Formats: sequence, C-alpha cells, structure tokens
Amino acid sequence: LLRDEEYAVGLRPSDEHADQREGAVSHNHTVAQYLFETGTSLIELETEQARREAIVHFSEAVLLDPGEYKMHNRLAFAHVQSRDYHKGFKHFLACYIMRPTAPDMVNNLGNIYMATGKLTLAIRAYRLAARLAPKEADTLFNLGVLLLRVSAAERSPP
Repeated sequence: LLRDEEYAVGLRPSDEHADQREGAVSHNHTVAQYLFETGTSLIELETEQARREAIVHFSEAVLLDPGEYKMHNRLAFAHVQSRDYHKGFKHFLACYIMRPTAPDMVNNLGNIYMATGKLTLAIRAYRLAARLAPKEADTLFNLGVLLLRVSAAERSPP
C-alpha cells in the first residue's frame, strides 16, 4: 500500500496557532459528532435517499474534524454502500494513515480492490492485514475466497 505523506499531512493539524484553535476544535468536534450521529441514524433507514443525506452529513463531519478516524470510516462505508468505490477508498486510506496497524482498514482496502477487479492488489492488502492480525476471521475468509476465485479463473478454459 502506498503511503502518501502529503495526504497524511492534511489529517494532522499543525501546532501553529494551537491556542487559537482549541476553542474552535472543541466546537467543531461537537458539531461533527452531531453530524456523525445524524448520518448514522440516516444510514439505518436503508434507503438510497437516506444514504445520500448521510453522506452529506458524514462529509461535513470530516471537514469539521478531519483528524477523527471514525468520521472517515463511516463516510467510507457510506460511499462503498453507494458503489462509489473511489471515494470510499480515499477515506479508508485516511483511516489507514491514522492507524497503520489496524488490520480492519487494510482489509477494507482489499475489499475495494476486489470489488473493482484489482485482484493482485486485493491479495496484497489481505496478506498485509493477515500479517497484522493472523487470526482475524474476516481477513482470512476474504483472502481465501479471493484465492479460490483466482484459482478457478486460471483453471477455466478461455
């Protein structure tokens, strides 16, 4: 997986003007949390309209609190549910940059690679996730299913 250091900089606030930022950060975090909870409630409705509205709420939450892992994570899942894999990947990657040892994020990146037909990258992501957490059932299952698919495709006549 690529580590884009320029992208990662945007996820970590600098220490410059920290005293001015403290009040705004706490207010922004509170509003972002409200947007997050509203978006989460909308997702539960399981309609396309509710999903679109949830994406708007999660997107605003990410803008207000860009260093918050769970905001990116929920936005990524909402995008993936809408089959917008590129945007989902972007936010799962943000989660990975914030927590590079979290195997679930690497697994999620593998899921997007698999859904978009990038099977070699999916295998690499699943293997990395398996190295991070060797007993993680989701990762091992996904890797096994993908390897079976690749093997079956290689055996079938053209």
